[in-house]
Amino acid sequence: FPSHDKKGEAEGGHDGYSYLQGSPFHWRKWKLGKNHLQLEDQIKPLCSQAAARFHLAPGFRYEQRGEAWLIRDRQNVTAEIRISGGRGRIETSQHAEEFGKRVETKCLAVDFWAERLQTDIRWKNRLSRNPPTRRRVKAGVQ
Repeated sequence: FPSHDKKGEAEGGHDGYSYLQGSPFHWRKWKLGKNHLQLEDQIKPLCSQAAARFHLAPGFRYEQRGEAWLIRDRQNVTAEIRISGGRGRIETSQHAEEFGKRVETKCLAVDFWAERLQTDIRWKNRLSRNPPTRRRVKAGVQ
């Protein structure tokens, strides 16, 4: 049931967990900003098995620092995740690099504490503040 009325926002839901007790319904709202993404998940009625999962590509890892989860590459913090309405934990996961080839990676699993879970992801702008200027090319001359 998708919906997207505002710029940078989308929401939708599904009943794919209807086989579970209480037939829970999942609804997610996405709000995208310049350097952040806010996700709001709702599960009604709340299911004791409910968890949101955020998978990482190989070469990245999670690190917990206080209330925040940091996403790191080999040298730098590339993003920060803050959660309200749930608790995060690390799980082993897999990344499919190509057909038939899977690589082990990590996943942040966030267990719901309430019917509503909010996840805020913020990242650093990787674009240079002074991008290189483009050279003008005249026809046939470089």
